[in-house]
Amino acid sequence: MTQPRFNEESPADEASSHDDPVARLRLQLNELQAYFRQQWAARTDRMLLGVRRLAVLAVVGIVVLLAAAAWVVTAVVLLLHGAAGGLTLALGGRSWLASLIVGASAMALVAIGVAAIYGSWVAASRKRTRQKYEHRQREQQRQFGHSARERATL
Repeated sequence: MTQPRFNEESPADEASSHDDPVARLRLQLNELQAYFRQQWAARTDRMLLGVRRLAVLAVVGIVVLLAAAAWVVTAVVLLLHGAAGGLTLALGGRSWLASLIVGASAMALVAIGVAAIYGSWVAASRKRTRQKYEHRQREQQRQFGHSARERATL
């Protein structure tokens, strides 16, 4: 006959555990340990589920972003191809010239758009920086009765 494990109790041990405080304490500690393991496993599983959901959402987001980018690129290519085809007819069948004009026009529009966006970004950045330093000077004026700029001019 094999020895029972220390955390397994037979009916005889159960009766004696009510009388023995050490046995009762051991039983309660084993029970507490089992509850703790169950709680730990549930929290771990919940965290892993959150990580899995986040990974799935990231993959879906990437796929949607790639599909949208492909859709926009396809639309632009079709638009430019159609414009070049129409211009080819107007230029008497010289498709190389039509492609050159349409491509150069498209690149010029992109360059103008990028320059406009960059210029507005720089202007907004300058405005925020100027407002930040004006605010600091007002705070210095309020707190000390003068600002660093006024002190520098004295």
